[in-house]
Amino acid sequence: MALQTTGRILKRYQDVPVEATFSVDAKDRDIEIGEIVFLDHGLVQTASGAPKRKPWIITSAHEFLPGEASRFTAEDASLAGVISVIMATGSPDYQGDGSDQFDGAWICGPDGNYSNGDAGARIQ
Repeated sequence: MALQTTGRILKRYQDVPVEATFSVDAKDRDIEIGEIVFLDHGLVQTASGAPKRKPWIITSAHEFLPGEASRFTAEDASLAGVISVIMATGSPDYQGDGSDQFDGAWICGPDGNYSNGDAGARIQ
């Protein structure tokens, strides 16, 4: 168990953690420290140049304009993998069109992919 934990910690910090700071208006201020959010930005791109949506974990929050705006700092969580929830029986099937529950994990095919070719969730 200690070896496994050590391996995960080393993997997590093998690269320098990347931080992002962003501000939101009052309607989105209910984000909490420790929560996973997905952000995309024009400076973070795939190999083809398309914006890449990545998971980030909120590390600090500050309401700098009371009742109007909050500022958050987040750390790139993709180094640690994506934290997902296994979808309950009766939940909608995986669509892959952006309408799926962002932290959901569905049962995929024996090749490890969903029916549309997207990579399935992995239990680690």
